Amino acid sequence: MTFFLFILSIAVAAAQAQPAMLTDSKDGKKSVPRTERDGQDGWKLGKLDGVSLADVVTTFVDDRDGKKYKAVRIGTQVWMAENLNYDASGSVCYKNDSANCEKYGRLYNWKTAMKACPVGFHIPTRLELNELMDYVCGEKGACKKLSNKSGWNKDGNGTDDYGFSALPGGAVFHDDSFGVGDIGYWWSSSKDYSGLAHHFQGMGYGDKLDYDNHNENEWFFSVRCVQD
Repeated sequence: MTFFLFILSIAVAAAQAQPAMLTDSKDGKKSVPRTERDGQDGWKLGKLDGVSLADVVTTFVDDRDGKKYKAVRIGTQVWMAENLNYDASGSVCYKNDSANCEKYGRLYNWKTAMKACPVGFHIPTRLELNELMDYVCGEKGACKKLSNKSGWNKDGNGTDDYGFSALPGGAVFHDDSFGVGDIGYWWSSSKDYSGLAHHFQGMGYGDKLDYDNHNENEWFFSVRCVQD
């Protein structure tokens, strides 16, 4: 009996040492996001409590295209700290300029955005965005703590206290591109009663965060993913 329990304990330990396999909802392939912290692999996203900003920022690799992204722990959530830049059908670069994709990430229609996040992440619901804003912004909605320290026009630069590093990637409506440098728009997965998709928008120079609704096929906005 003792020998059996010893063998069982070894098997359990070995199973726990293996990273959980996650399914990419887009193509069904299984993969594990690779993470780094100070050059060392194996940092588990979203598992730290009571630590400084330097300890909650990490990086991971999107195995679909090899791009590396920052991720940050804010409250109980783990967010990508950059806009998604995964080249998918149904996404564009602002003004069709690849330099804008490198700086601001790609812009996506809603249906594409819903399946664009890397494995282990998803498009936030409106409730998840509310949780972020409540934690950082408080009742006044003064959210420059989420904005990047540079890259915003006028007086839009923020303090980036939490490492979220929001940038104003603008939007595309049909063939019309507007707002880069002035405003950022990010899709949520929620819809209103009429079926229009919710998005979250930040007016940097107005220090304002708000929601609006737009047709999911006609508009292209940025994507920020939150960990599952």
